[in-house]
Amino acid sequence: MALARRLSGVLPPPLVTDWIRRTRFKTELQSSNFALVTHSKVSMASPTGPTAVDKEQIFGMAEKEMEYRVELFNKLTHSCFNKCVDKRYKESELNMGENSCIDRCVSKYWHVTNLIGQLLGSGRPPM
Repeated sequence: MALARRLSGVLPPPLVTDWIRRTRFKTELQSSNFALVTHSKVSMASPTGPTAVDKEQIFGMAEKEMEYRVELFNKLTHSCFNKCVDKRYKESELNMGENSCIDRCVSKYWHVTNLIGQLLGSGRPPM
């Protein structure tokens, strides 16, 4: 609910609020699973396993990535909600037009985000 208030200044209908609550990213790392994955990568470089500095760097990078993903999700939610949902709520549920608009908006947002990531990763200048 706080996320919805911060994004639009008004509370969205219950269906949107439930959707936000269900799809909210967890900001906590599951350290045991993460350590297993990173241990196999680090152990190739060091036969004794990851050092404390290596672990700290790995968790720092994972924290940054989680912050980026949460920020990306918040921007996506804000952008598509403002674009697709009428400011004056007539119904408690999204109508068919709003549903399809949100679906297209999310699809375009992810497509463009992936395209930008590929361009930045390849080192090519933008077109």
